[in-house]
Amino acid sequence: MGVGGPADFLATAGTTHELTEALRWAGDRGVDFRIIGSGANTIFTDEGFRGLIIINRASQIGEIQPLAEALDLQKEKEKHLLVSSSWCMEFDAPEPAADCSLWVESGVILEDLISWALERRLLGLEFYTGIPSTIGGALYSNIHFANHLIGPRVLCARVLDENLEERTLSQHELALGYDDSVFRRKPYIVLGAELALSSADERATDKAIKMRNAIFSAREKRYPSEKSCGSIFKNITSCRQKELGLAHKSAGWLIDQCGLKGRRAGDAVIWEGNANWILNTGDARFADIEALILLAREKVKERFGVELDLEVEIVR
Repeated sequence: MGVGGPADFLATAGTTHELTEALRWAGDRGVDFRIIGSGANTIFTDEGFRGLIIINRASQIGEIQPLAEALDLQKEKEKHLLVSSSWCMEFDAPEPAADCSLWVESGVILEDLISWALERRLLGLEFYTGIPSTIGGALYSNIHFANHLIGPRVLCARVLDENLEERTLSQHELALGYDDSVFRRKPYIVLGAELALSSADERATDKAIKMRNAIFSAREKRYPSEKSCGSIFKNITSCRQKELGLAHKSAGWLIDQCGLKGRRAGDAVIWEGNANWILNTGDARFADIEALILLAREKVKERFGVELDLEVEIVR
């Protein structure tokens, strides 16, 4: 987003061991900390952060292992149906059945992992092309594209708990919902995850690569070149949409109906292309962005009676 003040301390962790050591350093000294991966879904305030920022670059990828029983991903996907119609529906496709697993550390960049997997004819992650995230961030928000959430492909995760003790969480314990996970409610830190992937022949892999390229091209055309952090608010639930009799559940649509596209505060602006995005068109400050966030919330609540929940993380 290009805003925010300085932190007191900064560390880059290249391994899980270094990540754990940095956390113990902060804990021993009573220093607050924050872990970031790509930082794409995070906004820092103008005052900065009084503590330690840890950039997670732990990026080891394990050996491909056979999966004893293929997961019924289609059934899981239907539980989390996200959209009925949108630009991304043309890229929707059935999830291939999983037949292998892969251990991945939390600092692996998702885009790099997609390329790594396709080179080895492993499918299932290509739907998330163009989403700036690490694996840790992907679990934190249960990233999604069209009708696909990454949650059903996560078999388990290794975490540090509130006492910095290692433990393994099952898929059920991870509580991976829409833009949600156990990590939003408990101070667990992702060290790595076991993912269920699908081995494929050359023809299926080529098809997946073509779809990935098409998604990437569509994203380039659809999204702005200016600095932003993506969607500011979560969409409302289908139940809430039905209850209110609204045409859409999109937060961007709700904000647009309030006539806020193009509204400015300093160099921050609510994007004309999607009102759920705020752009930094120059030298915006966090205060400018916060003013637009508060304005959008106020107007949507006033018109629709809906309290919009933040999707982005604001670090104070």
